[in-house]
This record gives sequence, C-alpha cells and structure tokens, in this order.
Amino acid sequence: MRPLPLLLLIAFSCGAACDSSVEPMSSTAPSQAASQAPVKNLCGHWRRAYEEEREGENVEVYRPKDAKQFPPSRFRMAYIFHADGACEWYYLSPDDDHRFKPGKWELDRANGQILVIQKEAVKETYRMVELTADVLRLARVPTASKAK
Repeated sequence: MRPLPLLLLIAFSCGAACDSSVEPMSSTAPSQAASQAPVKNLCGHWRRAYEEEREGENVEVYRPKDAKQFPPSRFRMAYIFHADGACEWYYLSPDDDHRFKPGKWELDRANGQILVIQKEAVKETYRMVELTADVLRLARVPTASKAK
C-alpha cells in the first residue's frame, strides 16, 4: 500500500511553507536577497519532463506535477522540495516499486544558483539554468561526491 494521502498532504503543505519567511543560506545581504526568490519558486513537487529536453544538452527539464498531463513512462524522476531544506526524491527501484525517499537540499552559499541534493550517501550538484513557477531546468555539475 502506498501512502498517497500522506504525499498529497505533504505536497499541499509545502506551498504554505514556501510562503513563510525562509532562512537564507548566505550570510551576506546581496546573496540573501538572491537566494530567497529561488527558494520560493523551488518549493513544491517537480516531475521530469524529459520530452522537452534537447538532445546533446546537459539540461534536465522539470515541471510542477500538475502542470500538464505527462505521457506514460516506466519511471519519471520527481522531487518534492520543502522550505526547511528537506526534500523527497523518487527512487528508481529495480523491482518497479518506485517510491519517494527522504533527502536534503541546499543552495550553495557562494553561488545561489547551485543546488545540492543529498540522496542517502550521495550528493548531487546541479546548476539552476532556469527557475520560475512553471519550469525548473537543471544542469548537472560533474563533481558528485560522497557525503561525509
């Protein structure tokens, strides 16, 4: 049995949490203002729209989960970002029992366009190419490392 009602509750509550004040990642005033705007748009449930990706580019395209009817797919990556730095990421299970797992996210303190997602023992780093309420475009930064 899948905890669908719980996931829906979490997704709806993230919208309310994102409207509250967000603790900025940086200690300098210019970076604080820059990091607060992306955080508000980032919070929510994003699903990968790989049909919109351009061949040869290293950019993943994500849309809000309810933005459109996504075509059928055996697996479609998804993230739920919460304002407190927690996130959930969709796990590609070898037995097709895909489910969300808990993780953490943060914006790089030196560059608010760098998104770091911690998935269990692995940190994935992305550059936010575009972030609006309607689209999230991420380019993977090739320096994935093990968490300490």
